[in-house]
Amino acid sequence: LHAREHDVRAFAPLILDACLNCYSIDPQCEGTRADFMFDLVNLLPDGDSYRDEVLNSLQNSGDDWHAKQRFRFASLMAQKGDERAKHIMYASFVPGPSKGDGIAIDFLNLDGMAGFLFAVEKIGTLLLANSNGVDLGWLMSVATDDLGEQAVWDCLRAEARKNPPVQAYLSAIET
Repeated sequence: LHAREHDVRAFAPLILDACLNCYSIDPQCEGTRADFMFDLVNLLPDGDSYRDEVLNSLQNSGDDWHAKQRFRFASLMAQKGDERAKHIMYASFVPGPSKGDGIAIDFLNLDGMAGFLFAVEKIGTLLLANSNGVDLGWLMSVATDDLGEQAVWDCLRAEARKNPPVQAYLSAIET
């Protein structure tokens, strides 16, 4: 409300910091603040500068809640039709063992089964390199809820026959 009616340029460093970093007390329960920050930035006359900074931060963004927030912010941009955001998301996604599965949901939400398979292949590549400590399950749970359990399993099994990283993912979630 304040940002709608007042000049908030003096708060620019704080706003940018809150766009790039997840300050949720318990992000596992409450999620990130990306949706709120996206809405706030869209009210600002210089919103493009914040959006650009978020996109610039995606590459090598890490494997933590901050990365999850940045990818969520970018996915909101892409859902609003920003093709550059979508391209940068796809080019920048290198899942880590801790938050890769959670970040992958943004691709599922953005592009359905195609986004799901993209993310699964990336996570499968991670599993092939080192399967120790890779957090799995959240993506699969959301995919079966959103796309249908049978459709997801059928698609995974068909893709796994020709794609070793998808096979690695499938093997990991079946155990």
